Amino acid sequence: MSSNPQAGIFEYTAGLDIGNGYVKGVVEDRSLDPKTRSDAVPVSMIDMPSVAATLIRPNLLQTPDAEAPQVLAGDEWFDNADLLFSSNLVPDTYRRVIGRRALATKASSVDAFDLVGHKSKAEQPLSKVLVLGILAAKALRDYVEATGQLPSPNNPDSTVTSLTVRAVLGLALPISEYEVHRNSYAAGFVGTSGEPLVHQVRINNFVTPVSVNIVFDSVLVVPEGASAQYAINYFGEPLMERLLTDVRSRGVALDGIEAKHLLAATDTIGVDVGEGTVNFPVFTGGRFNADASRTLTSGYGTVLENAIEAMTEKGDQHGFAGRKHLANFLQLEVNPLKAKFHGRVVEETEVASDFFVHEVAMELSRVLDLVGAVTQAIYVYGGGSGPLREALHKVLLDKVVEMNGEDAAPVLYLDSSYSRMLNREGLIIAARNRAADIGAEAPPAETKSSRAKVTAGK
Repeated sequence: MSSNPQAGIFEYTAGLDIGNGYVKGVVEDRSLDPKTRSDAVPVSMIDMPSVAATLIRPNLLQTPDAEAPQVLAGDEWFDNADLLFSSNLVPDTYRRVIGRRALATKASSVDAFDLVGHKSKAEQPLSKVLVLGILAAKALRDYVEATGQLPSPNNPDSTVTSLTVRAVLGLALPISEYEVHRNSYAAGFVGTSGEPLVHQVRINNFVTPVSVNIVFDSVLVVPEGASAQYAINYFGEPLMERLLTDVRSRGVALDGIEAKHLLAATDTIGVDVGEGTVNFPVFTGGRFNADASRTLTSGYGTVLENAIEAMTEKGDQHGFAGRKHLANFLQLEVNPLKAKFHGRVVEETEVASDFFVHEVAMELSRVLDLVGAVTQAIYVYGGGSGPLREALHKVLLDKVVEMNGEDAAPVLYLDSSYSRMLNREGLIIAARNRAADIGAEAPPAETKSSRAKVTAGK
């Protein structure tokens, strides 16, 4: 089977980085050559909060079917989908909205990843709701773009009444969760009995509901941070040149070091700062080293929660309902009417950040104890790395010199404008490789050395 939008049939390759704070993803047509895919079928880039709201009431404000082309074309569509699931992955059949709409919806419950207790994302329904919801929303967008109408028995010139998706999917888990849950996480989507599971999603935004049936041909689960390292190597010398320029601007000479030397490095450490975790993927001899890799079970979201708790304990009526609201507030341009309050909030956040960056440095020191002598480069990236840059980079530089001397491996801090997307980019590359293997009826991605960096340790 290959994609046939007019018939409501879609084959997708997807890389979805389901973070504790945000989903960063790519969904594209599997049947197209990656070099030309953007010229033929739109590639959907996902960047939305990792949150869903459960609604127990019916949707009484459906959009007219005729407005579907306008609604689905907007950038906010993935943040606006109204969904109902019939799947072994979702424990009920209540309506859900995902992303930014969920943050602004009066709901019976709002589901975000819990940073306390550290239950694996592989065990939480939210990760599955986001995956299935995104793929269903993508299919409906592509169908309406191709046909100009919803799939519906009310359309006399169409025989399509539901949509079908077959997907090859790349997902990631924190290193500590990957070691335990990678197989069960993938099996929940694909099934274990030999008969492919069918996951049904009903989209309720319009007067006519739309059913999307989703089958996963393959789900590849990789360690968070390891996928980002794969993307760093994939982007090659231009990225390495930017990193070297940045490090030298901070007073580190790196005499004689060129981009090609970084690209050839096979012994590296990543510091992947997320909202709920910091992952330290270690590569030894070009392969993922599960024994030396670690996960710190706190992240930038922990900083924000600690800042809110500190303000609350001091009796400050801050008005933040949770870490996501505080994060949004800190990103806003400062209004003079709120300047004094903004200053107090920033001060509390900086205090919480100082404690956190030293915790990250201590965790890095434990990794350096094992592999510091042979490590050639240390990369810092992830969605939480941007707000912490000034404090974290200096502390990590000092820690590496303390542990391994002045000639220690350079600490290369990637700019947040692209570093928060690196896991996403690594996942879609891995998913493309797996899809190519399936298409060639070859063994899975481990058969090629160029993919071993992502799949090693499985």
